Amino acid sequence: MRGATRTCRSCGTINKPKWEFCARCGESLDAPAAPSTAASAPAAAEQDTDFFFPWRTVLTLAVAAGLIAASLAIRKAGPPTADVSLVLPTVPPADAPQAAQEAPADAGRDALNEGRRLLAAGDVAGAVEALAAAVSAMPSDPVAHAAYADALWEAGQKEASVDQHRQAAQLAPGEATYHVELARALNDTGQGAAAQQVLETVLNQRPDDPRVLQELGNIYLNGGAADRAVPLLRHALDMRKDDPKMMLQLGAALEKSGGRTEAIGLFENAVRQTPDSMMARTHLADALAKAGRKDEAMEVVRAGLQRTPDQPMLVRALGATLESLGRMQDAAQAYRDYVRLSPNAPDAKGLSDRAAWLEKRAGSGSSS
Repeated sequence: MRGATRTCRSCGTINKPKWEFCARCGESLDAPAAPSTAASAPAAAEQDTDFFFPWRTVLTLAVAAGLIAASLAIRKAGPPTADVSLVLPTVPPADAPQAAQEAPADAGRDALNEGRRLLAAGDVAGAVEALAAAVSAMPSDPVAHAAYADALWEAGQKEASVDQHRQAAQLAPGEATYHVELARALNDTGQGAAAQQVLETVLNQRPDDPRVLQELGNIYLNGGAADRAVPLLRHALDMRKDDPKMMLQLGAALEKSGGRTEAIGLFENAVRQTPDSMMARTHLADALAKAGRKDEAMEVVRAGLQRTPDQPMLVRALGATLESLGRMQDAAQAYRDYVRLSPNAPDAKGLSDRAAWLEKRAGSGSSS
């Protein structure tokens, strides 16, 4: 029956009145409830073939749908806490009339396009509602699940977003992009080990995919395993030799694993290719300073500020370099300039205090 809501007879999820298929399980909302014994067999078969199952969690989209019905502020919310098998959404019955199959798909595509438009315009709640409808109409479309995941993430529902990324990856096992997005979401919700497992599994199948190599290398690097990151990032750079971002990532891994000389060379190359890049210059200046080449570090920062004056992070790097050279008063001034440019930065208060301490050390207005 159609009314204010439609309850799925298969899983109990409350859906929007005009939806044709359930947002959680993908079953037709007009179909009779499936016997419990029939529902359990596909779930077990899915678990056997799904390499994500050791750590996956399904946010019961009954909760998500309830939030949609209330205010459509669905979002992912923290790492999963239980090991729950995921039943993939099913497509409409094969023997359904052609017109009945095409109508939900057309509505789903319209909802997908509208949801993307709303998300780009900053209407997160509207995007969540539209993309939930897209998933309901096209439960086997990984693009719809991935877009819905993005909207959920923006709305702060991180656990629900991880679940949607997982479904997109399961629906398109040959597309590395969906697995990379899933790994990022897992890692960003504190599930680094699960993110590694996703990417390691994909890498076994696609050993030369630079996206997978780069993402797994970064997860290793940020997790304190720089030695494991280096060969992956080096392999990725071999396939993208002129990618400055890849140079910076490999350089950072080399620095942490004892290869500072090679890292400096990579940072220098990145600066040559992207002379206005704040990240490239700050990486290079920091590496040079740590290697004892402080005057060179100073020149790198000053050259950057000549190209892009008042760039906050370069001003901060200038302060750090000046301080390492013992020029306390000049460093204090650079830190104060940084605070002026970025008054709401997390480190603004700390650097303001440090500037006062450096000025005290330097004496009344004198430079070291």
